[in-house]
Amino acid sequence: MRRLPAVVLTATLLLVGCGDGGPSRADAVGALTETAVPARYAALAEQAGALPAEVDAWCSAREASTSDAIDGLVVAVRDDWQALAPFWSGPVMERRSRFLIDPVVTPDAVAELVASDQAVDADSLRDLAGADQRGLGALAVLVDGEPTERTCEYATGVAAIVADETAALAAAWVDFGPTLATDDATANMALRDTVSDALSAVRIVKDDPEASGNDGRVAGVRWLLLGDGDAPGLAPLLSDETVAQLTAELDAGAANEYERTIASSVVGELGITVNFSDADGDG
Repeated sequence: MRRLPAVVLTATLLLVGCGDGGPSRADAVGALTETAVPARYAALAEQAGALPAEVDAWCSAREASTSDAIDGLVVAVRDDWQALAPFWSGPVMERRSRFLIDPVVTPDAVAELVASDQAVDADSLRDLAGADQRGLGALAVLVDGEPTERTCEYATGVAAIVADETAALAAAWVDFGPTLATDDATANMALRDTVSDALSAVRIVKDDPEASGNDGRVAGVRWLLLGDGDAPGLAPLLSDETVAQLTAELDAGAANEYERTIASSVVGELGITVNFSDADGDG
């Protein structure tokens, strides 16, 4: 993905906690990253781990009609993956997982690879294929047709990559998550990265309201900022007014409004510098 020069939003507040009686930054971030985010990566890996068996069943049946289970699983895995978009720093960035799990796929490129004699096992797809020929999108394209020997081999390779990569991320986050909340300095960096990635996800929702995975993107942004029963999110670090505003805007599906609130009120109250690029939605 071509990255444009960062746009920097600089807040004027000091990098301190949330005031007397409130949680420290490390406490607020740790409530998310020490156990809650690793648990969500583990759940993603478990769900994605079912893909190879579903592909095998589709291939064994040799009937296009049996692809419904895969289609449903692709949607579910994509939503769970996109819901983790605020937490795509660290292992996801280092492993370039976005370009293996759910990059933007070109159906013609997938068809071109099917028609070629290039190997389509998991290792070959990982090392030699283009990003637009891999991931959940490629699997959806493949199972939309007849399960031939070639498409089955290809689909099996894609499913294996997605399953293996999500499992690797789940394992990595067990160790990585706690490092984000060792003190307020590491927590500040985590706040910068998570809010930056949340804004990137919001821009996709705003610019392409019909994009696949938007339900997951919005759910992930809501979870980061407002939390749920598993973790309080960043709400303890924000004013009641901002929390109420975000809640109303997210409930209304007003992407333009909650983008502005995040970029102004959330960034300002957290006192962070947010860097983001012109993301194109790859993965």
